[in-house]
Amino acid sequence: MNFNNNGTHKIPTPSGKKFEARNSLRTHLAALLFLLIVGNWANARADVESDIQKVIGQMTLEEEQAMCYGNGSLDGGSCPRLGIGPLRMGDGPLGFHRAGPGTAFGSGLVIAQTWNPALQYKVGEVLGKETNTDADMLLGPGINIIRDVVTGRSFEYYSEDPYLNGRNAVKIIQGIQSQGVAACMKHFVANNTEKNREGSFSNLDERTLREIYLPGYEMAIKEGNVMACMSGANYINGVRCYGTPLLRDVLKQDFGFKGMTLTDWSSVNKDLTTESAAMSGMDVSMPSAAKYANLAAAVRGGTLKKAVLDDMVRRILRVSYFAGVSGWGPSSPTGEKNTPANQAVARKVAQEGIVLLKNTGNILPLNKNTVHTVCLTGLNANAAHCGGGGSSGMSAPYEITPLKGLENYGGLTVNTQTTLSGAVAAAKTSDVTIVVTGRGHGPVETSPTTDAEGGDAANMDFPVAEKELINAVAKASKKVVVVFVGGPMEMRDWIDQVPGLIYCAYPGMEGGNALAGILFGDVNPSGKLTFTWPKRDTDQPSFATRGNNPIDYSEGVFVGYRGYEANKIVPEFAFGHGLSYSTFQYGHLRVSSPSFLESDKVTVKVDVKNTGTRAGQEIVQLYVADKISGIPRPVKELKGFDKLSLAPGQTGTASFILDKRAFAAWWPGFGWYAEPGQYDLLVGSASDDIKLTSTVTLKRTPGATAPAMPTAKSARAAGAEAENAKLTGGVQVATKQKGFSGTGFVTGFVAVGSAATFNVASASPAFTNVRLRYSNGTGKTQTLGVYVNGARLTQTVLPPTSGWDSWKTKTESLVLNQGDNTIAYKFENPDSGNVNLDCIDIGGSMAAQTRAPYKGVKAVIPGIIEAENYDDGGEGIAYHDTTNGNYRNAYRHDNVDLEASTDAGGGFGLGWTEPGEWLNYSVNVQQIAKYTVEIRVARIDAGTSTLHLESSGGDITGPMEVPSTGAAQNWTTITKKGVSLNIINNEIRLCCDGGGFNVNWIKFTRETP
Repeated sequence: MNFNNNGTHKIPTPSGKKFEARNSLRTHLAALLFLLIVGNWANARADVESDIQKVIGQMTLEEEQAMCYGNGSLDGGSCPRLGIGPLRMGDGPLGFHRAGPGTAFGSGLVIAQTWNPALQYKVGEVLGKETNTDADMLLGPGINIIRDVVTGRSFEYYSEDPYLNGRNAVKIIQGIQSQGVAACMKHFVANNTEKNREGSFSNLDERTLREIYLPGYEMAIKEGNVMACMSGANYINGVRCYGTPLLRDVLKQDFGFKGMTLTDWSSVNKDLTTESAAMSGMDVSMPSAAKYANLAAAVRGGTLKKAVLDDMVRRILRVSYFAGVSGWGPSSPTGEKNTPANQAVARKVAQEGIVLLKNTGNILPLNKNTVHTVCLTGLNANAAHCGGGGSSGMSAPYEITPLKGLENYGGLTVNTQTTLSGAVAAAKTSDVTIVVTGRGHGPVETSPTTDAEGGDAANMDFPVAEKELINAVAKASKKVVVVFVGGPMEMRDWIDQVPGLIYCAYPGMEGGNALAGILFGDVNPSGKLTFTWPKRDTDQPSFATRGNNPIDYSEGVFVGYRGYEANKIVPEFAFGHGLSYSTFQYGHLRVSSPSFLESDKVTVKVDVKNTGTRAGQEIVQLYVADKISGIPRPVKELKGFDKLSLAPGQTGTASFILDKRAFAAWWPGFGWYAEPGQYDLLVGSASDDIKLTSTVTLKRTPGATAPAMPTAKSARAAGAEAENAKLTGGVQVATKQKGFSGTGFVTGFVAVGSAATFNVASASPAFTNVRLRYSNGTGKTQTLGVYVNGARLTQTVLPPTSGWDSWKTKTESLVLNQGDNTIAYKFENPDSGNVNLDCIDIGGSMAAQTRAPYKGVKAVIPGIIEAENYDDGGEGIAYHDTTNGNYRNAYRHDNVDLEASTDAGGGFGLGWTEPGEWLNYSVNVQQIAKYTVEIRVARIDAGTSTLHLESSGGDITGPMEVPSTGAAQNWTTITKKGVSLNIINNEIRLCCDGGGFNVNWIKFTRETP
């Protein structure tokens, strides 16, 4: 580092994008350091960190503050006195376009569908080279999981599978950063909808977060050494993503992220205080200061530690140094845009990323010696798609549409038709008809057929006019090929009528040339789907929650193919599906050891032979299946893939290395754990096309730790009143309320750090259900950290109740040790809020959580649940009368008060109920859908009461008002529409918020989509 005469650090002012005039020694050291740190800050020399600390020491608080927010739409902060210029940023993940046209790759899908890590690295190199022309950081890649295929930005992302998503992210990032450009992964985390993108609430449990939505970020940090991370603009578990403690606790501490975090372009201006956002781990507010204009004042006022601000600046300076901002740090390679070499990479991506979905009768490839006339029709026949779709939209220097690609191919007469009648007439006289259809790709959500940032497609409905077009030309000609562009739509109304189907996603600026080569066999298709293509929109595991807010991720880890397989739903096209003009034969599957310790690595190999007449590429996929597990797991999970290039008759070997993580699941309260036992290794060409299977046995490494296993022994304790807990951090004790075990007091959490700690005893080590009775009258979701024996195991998400006197229960399954334990609930909402606790009830191990339905018969949905048929052995069953002298002594058990219905409604009425009580019903949900719920109720008392229904731990109805009917047998029906249910939901809980009513039955009627 160079210092001026007064000892302060002074960085030379740049003369352009990056300062190049350096003395020879500095240049030599910078070049050496670049080799050390490119893409890998973890290996940076200690003196760099020391120099950064010296720079921070020379800054005033206001100068540090100014580094932490943007000073323009795409520029970060700066410190002019010390010569530190701003980080210049630019979109986007599909091509750099801060300063005019650039090489356009079209979509993350087409990049991922290559399944080619070496090619994806080259994509990253191109992105880095082109960013170097006018910026220091590329705002990409986007690595959100594709949870719902109609989400507006799904085309930007890579996959529904966390492993495949991460593998793509690593290679793209490594390629970008090889050019001395900082990559910025986005949007952290669970940002899976575009509708109301700044007001959507994603609620999900820790296991789902860890297994599905976080691995891409973890791999990008640990393997890709990514330099920056952008948060989502949404909420996660009730907290804005740019203020979630996950930034600090998981991203930075757990994953070891050393780079900088920044907001999406909404700045730190909502919901959070300056201090809470900074302490949660958000380093930079973009594009403006907003509440970060108060950072210096917060430090002076003692509400923010200077060490926090120093760390924020330190992370920014690391990235600035890496990217050579203002000539500080290693110089970057000279940038270049739109070179023939870059455009060749775009063409190669389209060639390998376009997927052949259907090829009945080998209609493809087309014979160039016999096909001379082409009828080309469909809404996307000559549509350009690089220029829209939001921040990833490109201004490409040119774009080869399907029409232009066929014209470039040469030797063809292309008859383009834009009307139905014209297309039918041309189809009858042409050698082949090509219908290019699918979605549009515009700057805003303009219709249900658009993929774009800022909105989601309404559904998967196929355009009526296009459906009629395809069916009409299919009747006129037997040689019809459909080319589908954009996000998936339902095909069931026409797919059986056409022999050929190609999926392009958005193939980028060279897509038309690539498509023509595939159609005529110059290119042998090798792309495979990275998501599951549903037959029906309603088949998607996440469909039941679409349009909801908050969005409860009720499918849990059963996202994409995991959910289809668990629910035994056959999709249109499976995850990993993709055809070739070649054929391949699998054989000789072998494993380095059929039995191994969890600490060992296992090598898996399989031979693949090209039995076709063309050179081709096969993507060999390896899945792992846990044969017996103590927690619910997917049928199988992708854990490896290998793309082989094989000449006709050639045999190649696909090779995979599996470590402990490949067999592990996230166990609540413990972490990643690979259960000892048998696993199947399944090798195939798609998730639904498994060719070979081998069974292996994993053994526990001696001395290795393990979670407490589920046990039938119950770890029971009496209900613990909140006021009897150890109360710290200003918890207040208020009015008397009824608890599980009698009258008690309410405790109110009033500040960050407030905590209530309970002492409980467990008869044995076990997963134990701990039920928390709470009220939340704030109108917004609150969160409490849950600590067992001092260790933070999870957080419990507490949705609003209808008022401070309206009580709900929330259950967490926690691991308790044998003997004495402490369970602490700690208020962690970054801003002021409140939540009241009444008591906790401890009991029921994981094994005991599974209840038998009444008389062994689950209630079927759609259908009616009779109120009296609650599960045998239920915990905390709703009741009123605790003696045998209830109405006509008609109780079944648990002293529940039953009374035969006196009208045509039939069955029994069940009551009376008290606030906070509930009834569980085992159910068999037949269809993922939205339902209308009707509940038959009666209430003697004046005024109204409320109830709600829960499933999979989440509220599915919200409060439903129970009116006064004047008598216990004066029945009325209350209704709630649009209630979402998933096939994996296996329990319905009726929760009594207000109590004082009778229930006759609950009816679920499927709504028409």
